[in-house]
Amino acid sequence: HEEEMTVTDNDDVESLELRQTLVSLVNIMIDAWANGSKINDEAIEHVEGWLHFLKTGEMMMNEKQEEEKKKSLVVIGPDEESYRGVVKAYIRTQKGEYLEQALQLLEEMRCTSEHPNNIIYPSTLTYNLILYGLANAQPNDLKENNAVIAENLFIAMAKT
Repeated sequence: HEEEMTVTDNDDVESLELRQTLVSLVNIMIDAWANGSKINDEAIEHVEGWLHFLKTGEMMMNEKQEEEKKKSLVVIGPDEESYRGVVKAYIRTQKGEYLEQALQLLEEMRCTSEHPNNIIYPSTLTYNLILYGLANAQPNDLKENNAVIAENLFIAMAKT
């Protein structure tokens, strides 16, 4: 009976290591798009697509491939770095609509996770990216006052 426990434990360790490796590889793809010289709508589509893949196991495909939708065997689940890469891409566009999406993604991270076994807390780096985006946004880019949003985020960050 003890041998079975060891095999199961080893399988769990191997599964966790594989998950971490896969998430790291996807994070490299997200970072490659987020750090590119041209952050445009195409780059945003790619970072959002990779985050979607981590969340659901589904690859976002173009219209031609839509008929042959394929799903991976398991949902890997994003980590904080995955979310931070997408937030970085949003902020680098310097567009108000993407700043709003970055704020929504931050709220998703702070409030709930789509993967209950993998609760994700925003890091100081993620908060800093959002604060940077708010500080550099045009006053009319957001529905609310940028300074008020930044202040509220700073307070929330201090509490964590």
